[in-house]
Amino acid sequence: MNNVNDELARKSIISLIVQFFRLIKKLISLEKHYVKQEISKVASFSGKWLAVSIGGLVLLALGGLCLLVTIILVLNVWFVPWASALIVTIVLLVLGGIIALIGMMKLKKGMNEAKTALDMVGEDVRCAREK
Repeated sequence: MNNVNDELARKSIISLIVQFFRLIKKLISLEKHYVKQEISKVASFSGKWLAVSIGGLVLLALGGLCLLVTIILVLNVWFVPWASALIVTIVLLVLGGIIALIGMMKLKKGMNEAKTALDMVGEDVRCAREK
C-alpha cells in the first residue's frame, strides 16, 4: 500500500512540475504579448506628441517669417531698425521654446510610463527565472 501511495505522490509531483513549467512558459508568452502592447501604445502616444511638437515648431517658424518683417516695420516707428528686429527675434524664440518644451514634456511622460511597464515585466521574468 505504501508503494502505491509513493508512486502516486511521485506522479503527482512530476505532473505538478510539468504543469509549473507549462505555466511559466505561458507567463513568459503573456508577458511578451503585454510588452508588445505597451510598446505599440507608447509608440502611438509618442508619435502623436512628437508630430504635435514638430508641427508647432514648423508653424512657429513660418508664422515668425511672415510676421517678422511686418512687426519690425511697425516697431520702426518707435525704435531704430536693429532694436525692432531684436525685440521680434527674442519674442519668437521664447514662444518657440515654450511650445517645444510642452511637446517634449508630453513625450517624456509617455516614455516614463512605458519604462515603468517594461521594468515590471522584467521583474516578473527575473522572478520566474529564479524559481
